[in-house]
Amino acid sequence: MTMTAPNAQSGYLEPAPGVRLSRAQLHALPPEVRERLLDFVAQWSTPAQQLDLANALREVHGAMLFLLDYQARALFRCAQYEDALRVLERRQRRSTTIGSQALEAQVLLAAGHDLHAQDVADDISRAYGHDITAVHAAA
Repeated sequence: MTMTAPNAQSGYLEPAPGVRLSRAQLHALPPEVRERLLDFVAQWSTPAQQLDLANALREVHGAMLFLLDYQARALFRCAQYEDALRVLERRQRRSTTIGSQALEAQVLLAAGHDLHAQDVADDISRAYGHDITAVHAAA
């Protein structure tokens, strides 16, 4: 079993203190519990633990769009900007959202691609001028 985690040898993932899950448990999580786990880990765990959880869930569930978003955010928080951009590109080939474009602008800016980041932010703010996410990205 390949699980990207500190306890990969035992086959368990520990995305937060006191939370230990096997691959089978990850697979069996109902969607609403999985989303709560992702939110909890995003709030209370390190960026590396967030990335471990994203990678493990991707191994179990594949390239679900929300997992690609979560993985890209985790990579961004780990300062792995080029990897985050690759994940975002893959995600946006399937479906583009205001949120994914806003994240792309943030990652581009952090990676030092200022002009490209500004272009992305300008595009979404023009297309969705009344949406707070688009306006926030443009700022």
